[in-house]
Order: sequence, then C-alpha cells, then structure tokens
Amino acid sequence: MATRSKSIYEATVALQDVANAASAIVRAASALSQALKSVVELEARIKVLEQAILPPEFVEAKGRRERLDLQSTVWEDVRSHVDTSTAARLLSRTPQTLRKWACYEDGPMRPVRVNGRLAWAVADIRRLLSNDRG
Repeated sequence: MATRSKSIYEATVALQDVANAASAIVRAASALSQALKSVVELEARIKVLEQAILPPEFVEAKGRRERLDLQSTVWEDVRSHVDTSTAARLLSRTPQTLRKWACYEDGPMRPVRVNGRLAWAVADIRRLLSNDRG
C-alpha cells in the first residue's frame, strides 16, 4: 500500500509541475502578444512620423530601396546639406564609404565639416546622380 501512495504522490507532483509549466507558457505567450502589439504600434507611429517629416518621394524610395530622384523634390529649397547616413542612402552607398571619401579626399564629392560632423551638399548629390544617369 505504501508503494501505491508513493506513486500517487509522484503523479500528483508531476501533474503540478505540468500545470506550473503550462501556466508559465501562458504568461510567456501573453507577454509576447503584448510585445508584438507594442511593435505594431511603434511601426505605425514611425510611419506617421516619416510621412509628416519626410517628403513623400523619399518615403516611397525608402520602401523600394531605390535612389531618390532629387529633381522631383524640394530638398534643395529646404536644406542645402544632409548628414552622412542620408547622403549614403541617396547615393546607394554605405555611410562608411562616404566617410572614407572624406578621410582620404578621393571621392567624387567632398563634405563640409560642421562641429566635427560631415555634411554633404545636396547640389553635389544631384550632380552625381545626374552624371550616373547620363
């Protein structure tokens, strides 16, 4: 009889362990669901901010991973220079490539330095893009 009660006790403990594991899985699934909702909300906010801040042509080009046609935008009227990451994106290059151009002064365009940061002329970017197409 003692053996039977011991096996019942072990089965009960095993069932409790399974119940605890199932409860932990439910909590983890709930946390994951909340995290996914947060990500979706953040993506929606980013999209709204991009549409509010950036010209529509830039948002479309970003989605297609193509060069931005600067002739169809008003960027030159708004800003005369852009930062390294923006210039790299417009030229379909990596930011490190543009930094190398600045460091070795051997690239097709030269930046200006503003408070230790590189700024790339929109007019130079336009010139480079029009030469690539021509």
